[in-house]
Amino acid sequence: MSNRAYNLKIKQTTTADRSENAKGTPKIKFRGELMLRGQLRTRTVVAQGKAAELISGMLRKGNNLELRCLFENAPGTEEGKRGGEFLSVVGLPQPKEQKAA
Repeated sequence: MSNRAYNLKIKQTTTADRSENAKGTPKIKFRGELMLRGQLRTRTVVAQGKAAELISGMLRKGNNLELRCLFENAPGTEEGKRGGEFLSVVGLPQPKEQKAA
């Protein structure tokens, strides 16, 4: 996947884990289900900083969330290998851009 953000509908399947990094920036992590290429997939969803503050009030196990996310890969455990895919929240959905006529 590219570094392009996508509007996604995600169903939260686990309780959100809230924490802070060493600098005190809020971080939220949970598992969620979404449709990708016609199949139901489960991914870890991570929100940090302002994105975590933005979605913190919407989180509850079983909720359907509409989020704007990037697809990212965790570091691999072996040299040269990619890790698992996760979603990084960057904000709330934006309307689709209108194409120029």
